[in-house]
Amino acid sequence: MRAPKRASHRWPLVAITTLLGVVFLLPLILEPADVQKYYLALVLTALTLVPLIVRGTSGTLDLFEPIIPISMLIGLSYGVRAMYLAYAPATLEPILTGRLPFYDYIDRGLVVAIAAYCALLAGYYIVAAPLRIRPLAHTRFGRSGWPTSNVDIRKVAVLLGLAVLGSMLAPGQLGGEVSGTTTFVGILANLAQVTACVLALYIGSGDRRLWLRAVVWGIALPLAVWQSLVMAAKAYVLQLLYILLAARHYAKRPVRLPAFVAAAVLAALVIFPIVNVFRGAGYVRQQEAFGAPTAMGGRITQLVTVLASMGIRDYVQFAGEGLLSRSTGVDTLSLLLKYDVSEQLGNPSAYALIPIYAFVPRLVWPDKPVLDQGTRFGQLLLVPTFEGRELAASFGIYHFGDLFLSFGLAGLLFGMCAMGCVYRLTYRFFDPMHSNDLGIKFLYILVLWAMVNGFESDIPSTYSNLLKSLAVWAVIKVWLNQRQPFRLPAAPGVQPPPEFFATGMPSRVPR
Repeated sequence: MRAPKRASHRWPLVAITTLLGVVFLLPLILEPADVQKYYLALVLTALTLVPLIVRGTSGTLDLFEPIIPISMLIGLSYGVRAMYLAYAPATLEPILTGRLPFYDYIDRGLVVAIAAYCALLAGYYIVAAPLRIRPLAHTRFGRSGWPTSNVDIRKVAVLLGLAVLGSMLAPGQLGGEVSGTTTFVGILANLAQVTACVLALYIGSGDRRLWLRAVVWGIALPLAVWQSLVMAAKAYVLQLLYILLAARHYAKRPVRLPAFVAAAVLAALVIFPIVNVFRGAGYVRQQEAFGAPTAMGGRITQLVTVLASMGIRDYVQFAGEGLLSRSTGVDTLSLLLKYDVSEQLGNPSAYALIPIYAFVPRLVWPDKPVLDQGTRFGQLLLVPTFEGRELAASFGIYHFGDLFLSFGLAGLLFGMCAMGCVYRLTYRFFDPMHSNDLGIKFLYILVLWAMVNGFESDIPSTYSNLLKSLAVWAVIKVWLNQRQPFRLPAAPGVQPPPEFFATGMPSRVPR
């Protein structure tokens, strides 16, 4: 019985090797503008697939282990993006608005990215391997778990009510000046996704009550779509899609790679183009034929009209270019290597102040510095001088760029090694595969999203926001914990029933 099982895990290696072989031979059929950049990018892309191949062929693949999605993001933003630019360097022009060219530095950017990614792997697999950390389930906090059924509908209603309130306030807060209430409003708006995570875990664990599904699909999903459209940010609906996958993965059965790929294709072909058209970005015909209507009804009409005007080929091309134009890690690193702006954007002291930024509110500290390295980076390097002070470019600085600006090349390598340790220790601490408590799985799912989604930003802002949010999620976890009724101690020699010690759902994934 064991031999067939081992053989069944060879298909990821076969599939990925075949894909890499096709990509390797592609320049022989369709020659890129710059072959050297193409193959450097291919080397990086192949490296980012190593964790997936190793786990897949050994039969221990957990698609939500931190190194897997982080590697996929790096592969897309640095490797695949650079291969795309090697074929179509002209696509740089609308991004740079004709100001600061960097195409000649992409080779160096790829070499540095390869070194940084190797440092990340070393931290994850070598440095963190002998380190031990006590899992959360073995601490006092983790001993009281969520009940496996009978989630309180009143508490769900409270969370959703706060989510609606935050969603109504967010458009006027999150896109403007940072204030003492900005973070608070953002956390409230995110409670729609938090509530969906709670309910999806219960559904995955076997709770068949219809109202749980009705709330997820009839309230949380439409609310997340509305947030993405009104605030012109894909993250809200992408987070919900991720939560539904991750909750099923940890509460019911592991999600296989084909399902994960299908979800990624759904995001690329549906979510990205719809939000891009809705906010009027990236489609020339839309700008020429329709103005920039601000009313919701006018924008929805514009969305339907533009999408209906595209053929299938145009739509797929638009969707693909929208995804690649958003994945600009190699562009950022190449710019920073060519133009030294460390004096203007470097902020090494912010790393030591992450806990203070997280837990000292702006209401108490009105002069608290704003962590806006990514915005300042875009204004300084990506848009024309006279407009740069007013515009915010959708162009992430990424952890690579932030570490390089603050600490130089050596600091980048050391920092990514340290980040590898953080990712692996986080995974061991929550141990979502083996924890019996749905509440611990809930915390891990949200923490992983914050780490992966925040990789495009600078480290201090990502982890100060994560610590703030984690405090709120921990309160929600405790609020939803199982309340054990008082019981008299068992008589001597009599064992209490097993359910007396139960703290949550029996683990469905073997160790």
